[in-house]
Amino acid sequence: MDFSTLADEIAAVSHRVWCQQMIQEGWRVGRADDAVDKVHHALRPCAELSSLDRTRLRYVTTYEQCAEHLLSCSREAMMGSWPVIPGLRVGLRVRAVHGEPAGIGTVISFTLTVMEPEIIDDVVVQWPNGEVLTYCPNEGDLAPAE
Repeated sequence: MDFSTLADEIAAVSHRVWCQQMIQEGWRVGRADDAVDKVHHALRPCAELSSLDRTRLRYVTTYEQCAEHLLSCSREAMMGSWPVIPGLRVGLRVRAVHGEPAGIGTVISFTLTVMEPEIIDDVVVQWPNGEVLTYCPNEGDLAPAE
């Protein structure tokens, strides 16, 4: 695979992830961009974008700009261990590993990743003071309350 093909594939994956995020936030495809009505012309497959939009994607997703992040992700995936929250479920009582916030919180939701259903994207916890915070479980910030 040559660099040009790789750059196109990286841009297409980046665009697909962006589309998924926008759709989750309530955006939909339309002819003209409108932030108030959450409409964007580029919420379509990369192959259907204009040549100008595809060029913009390639520009922001060049290998040089992505290489360090890709290397870091690969290193973590292949050499690290991903922290897990044993018994994760809605209603699980958890504590903050680093002590903040204090007290025992309750898991009120969690989201499975779009790419790999067995990997959790985020965990939402409600704390005793009423604060609701979102955590990324692979950062190791939460543990079951004992």
